[in-house]
Amino acid sequence: TRIRPILSRCVSCHGGEDSAGGLDLTTSALARKGGESGPAFKPGQAGASLLIRMVESKKMPPKKPLTPAEIADLRRWIDAGAAWEGTITRVSKEKTRAGLDWWSLQPVRAVTPPVVGDRAWARNPLDTFILAQLEQRKLKPAPEADRRTLIRRLYFDLLGLPPSPEEIEAFVEDRRPDAYERLVEKLLASPQHGERLARGWLDLARYCESQGFERDKPRDHAWRYRDYVIRSLNADRSYLKFVAEQIAGDVLDPENPDGIIATGFLVAGPWDEVGATQQSQIMRRRVREEELEDMIAAVGQTFLGLTVNCARCHDHKFDPISQKDYYRLKAALEGVRPGDRDLLTPAVRKAREQTLQELTRKIDRLEQELSSLRQAALKALERKGLDPSSGPLLRSLTLPARLSLPEPLARWSFEGDVRDSAGTLHGTLVGKATVRDGRLQLDGQGSFVRTAPLKVPLRAKTLEAWVFLANLTQRGGGVIALETQDGKVFDAIVFGERQPGKWIAGSDFFRRTRDFEGPAEKAEPHR
Repeated sequence: TRIRPILSRCVSCHGGEDSAGGLDLTTSALARKGGESGPAFKPGQAGASLLIRMVESKKMPPKKPLTPAEIADLRRWIDAGAAWEGTITRVSKEKTRAGLDWWSLQPVRAVTPPVVGDRAWARNPLDTFILAQLEQRKLKPAPEADRRTLIRRLYFDLLGLPPSPEEIEAFVEDRRPDAYERLVEKLLASPQHGERLARGWLDLARYCESQGFERDKPRDHAWRYRDYVIRSLNADRSYLKFVAEQIAGDVLDPENPDGIIATGFLVAGPWDEVGATQQSQIMRRRVREEELEDMIAAVGQTFLGLTVNCARCHDHKFDPISQKDYYRLKAALEGVRPGDRDLLTPAVRKAREQTLQELTRKIDRLEQELSSLRQAALKALERKGLDPSSGPLLRSLTLPARLSLPEPLARWSFEGDVRDSAGTLHGTLVGKATVRDGRLQLDGQGSFVRTAPLKVPLRAKTLEAWVFLANLTQRGGGVIALETQDGKVFDAIVFGERQPGKWIAGSDFFRRTRDFEGPAEKAEPHR
């Protein structure tokens, strides 16, 4: 118990990857291994130990040498074998360098209110702490404010707005003994109180309603996180739940829309969308590192009061945070990326379930109709004297136990690359096309993906594409196309080429004998 506090004063310099002189005193094994000058000590031989020579010469610790009693304790400990278990953590008594004994890193504990002289002035235990400091400095408390001043202070403090003249007069004329308490309760119950408190929290969260950087695109749904904060503060949500939801609400409570909205905290800050989608992979990685540092800084400063991000390149110079701690937190946040996500509110979920049930019933009905058609076809063949059990006829009339769509010849999901997950038609990015967050992102300036050539001839075919648009009025062209090597003959799905919001089947010179024009797109933007 005496040795650990002594060694704790050493690991400020001799602990971690950048230990002075290569000597790490955080564990027994590292201390015995030693640094540039050899092992720190020789168990059983205090007189021959480097550690004893350094502390007796007063060279170490440099700012506050050990006392003779502490040196004697070290000698006895080394002579006894220098046994120690676990890891030595940094402890500091300095005012500018925090160790694990720093006041803000200690567990919250109950304290006894100080004894004060003017006990009549203190109306609650908190007042005694203020009064004790005033009395220590031989100062008197300020006199109680008059009612006009008091109501203005309350309004500005709790709502951030001044009271109306009528509200001031009503409070001045209110002679009830609990008039002040009633006013406080009224303001705390006001929706504007949550808005007032939320301003400070949203500053901590780096809340933005646009992306920032050169494009500074609006964030159409940023208000959901803002309203979540206001709603939580007005509901007096427990701080533990408030914190947990903002760090991992979508995992802890995926069925709760608030749990999903709350995680907007992690990506509430500015986002370099241009840098994140540029052509250079090296630059994209660099921008990604900056994104993650912003998240780590927000989590550390908001919930811990510590600049954890300072440990990105080295152990923290002031706080007990190692570079390893930084990258552990980075690994936990690695899967978080900016962008919108579906919010399945109870109403939306119910509507989807109803739609799914309707589609299931429709599929069952169509399968019954197909079965009836098959039976009718078999009877028609028998009437014509044909044998329905012959090979080709039997295959054409045999239904599987459950109808299913044919397997695709090629599929591109854009999960990190442009590879074909169903076959070998792997793609190549052309122009400024990029892949990000499971999407192929195009700039509308001639960027696209070209795949390897087809190896089999096609006649009947189905093309399918999921498209994410900022608005439905933008004009476009082919979304997905099959074409000859020279590009002169092609079939495509086309959006917005002739009319905004309209899907059509495109082909060279629109020569297909049976063109298809889909209904006008009605899905919401960003869907």
